[in-house]
Amino acid sequence: MAVVLPVWNVYYYNHNSRKIETHNVFNHWRFIEYSAKAIKKFKDDTKALEEQIRKELMYYYWSKYEWEVIISPFTTNPKDDECIKVDVYSQIMLNWDIFFAYFLTHRKEILKYDKEMRKKYDYYGKS
Repeated sequence: MAVVLPVWNVYYYNHNSRKIETHNVFNHWRFIEYSAKAIKKFKDDTKALEEQIRKELMYYYWSKYEWEVIISPFTTNPKDDECIKVDVYSQIMLNWDIFFAYFLTHRKEILKYDKEMRKKYDYYGKS
């Protein structure tokens, strides 16, 4: 039985389809992998876990071209100073408390998914 990932969607620009689309931040294998490690390491220390997850999100989603979109007012010719560049990390940080509470609620699913993926892809190279 496949584990269902938690869902926290953000906007990003898909360079292949040339469209702004949504992306589930939990659908990033490395983020899940390191989140699972942090959950195990800081199982009794919520503050340390929170700081580690914030760092992981920053590492994978902060200020990277492939995760940025531009928000502009709905006018014919917006000026450059009226537009802002927003990455996935900043979208999450807008609702950090809610995101982290959601993350804590779904720790078991994250751990199960990590375990399933390791087994599926023989992550450690074991036969």
